[in-house]
Amino acid sequence: MKVPKDLFVRITKPGCGDPTFALVEHLREAQPNSYILVTTDSDFNLDGYSESGGCASVIRTDVDYKVDATWIDGRLKLRPTHALIHVDWRNNSLFVARFGLGYDSVNVIVADTVSIAESFFIEVCKWNASTDDSVLVFSNGYFSRDDEMKSQIESASLADLTLNEDQRRQLDVAILRFFEDRETFKKYRLPWKRGAILYGPPGNGKTFTLRALLRSLRKPSLVVRSFEAEDDPVPQNIRTVFNKAREMAPCVLILEDLDALIPKDHLSVLLNEIDGLAVNEGILTLATTNHLEKIDPALAHRPSRFDRKIFFPNPDETARFEYMTRRTQFWEEGVRPSEETLREVVALTTDFSIAFLQEMLSSSLMVFLREGGEIGETILAEVKTLRAQIHASPNSGESGLPSGSSLL
Repeated sequence: MKVPKDLFVRITKPGCGDPTFALVEHLREAQPNSYILVTTDSDFNLDGYSESGGCASVIRTDVDYKVDATWIDGRLKLRPTHALIHVDWRNNSLFVARFGLGYDSVNVIVADTVSIAESFFIEVCKWNASTDDSVLVFSNGYFSRDDEMKSQIESASLADLTLNEDQRRQLDVAILRFFEDRETFKKYRLPWKRGAILYGPPGNGKTFTLRALLRSLRKPSLVVRSFEAEDDPVPQNIRTVFNKAREMAPCVLILEDLDALIPKDHLSVLLNEIDGLAVNEGILTLATTNHLEKIDPALAHRPSRFDRKIFFPNPDETARFEYMTRRTQFWEEGVRPSEETLREVVALTTDFSIAFLQEMLSSSLMVFLREGGEIGETILAEVKTLRAQIHASPNSGESGLPSGSSLL
């Protein structure tokens, strides 16, 4: 397909009129015998479909293009916003011209026949909206599948978590048995829905616990990154999310950082969706927060909305010792600290979160491998350094290091 190198500049020039119409005209002129399908549907997630292996896609570099870079979950994500993309799909060669404006994108599919264009469109949308055991993320007003997050979930395990007996019991009773207890709910005419908030100071495993729970539950998951969007009002997005969850049910709905997720003037909308007239059968709603006290009592403390609050405190002596023993068990002889050293560290880390313990062990290992010496002395020196950081922090009551461990 031969189109001008400055295609996207041309269609946005003043006086050009509707850029979508101008783009279609250029494409029709370049390939007059082809069928052209225009879509703004957010389920047409070509990037994700291509990354999953559904098709092969390459940006045409002979046409000027623009790529949007974002930093999500500690990784660089590149997404073309203005580009002519060549696609190979099921022995068919086609093109997708993408024109982005803000959070919206126009995708123009150019194929040899109506059947190829429409079949490709349907296949991509079905993949993006599939609800087998997939993870859907809601952000900027639309849903998209996130196979990278699914991969992170697959690597998580409840066995690797540092949990006390009360936490494990509550997770088992309130969450892990929810879906298998469906007939029990039905027998006793109980509403088959549950809600739980995982709360406590940062750095103590709430996010990793969510990942491990999702792996164990093996149900479709919907993760809300934000209810805010450039063009769609928050109340509409809240309703959209819950309608999707009802469509996906039985499923898990994740509301991470709940205290920051809902603007106060839209709280009533969320309350109504969680506990209003609509039937939320088969929806397990899990939320996390570092600040339970900041959440309106109508949301946090009414059982029909969030039935359980599961506390994730800084680890006690037993948990600290078990965590450090598990983390260092594979260090080779001469590097692995002795039980005596770990007991000494336990006594000095009463206000350390799991994240601080992790940082202490990681930094100690790197210093020891680089400088040598005695591993016990190295660890104790790192404890002293991190303790100074805790007490220097204006929020010293929250002893959690930024660990980049968001579920998203």
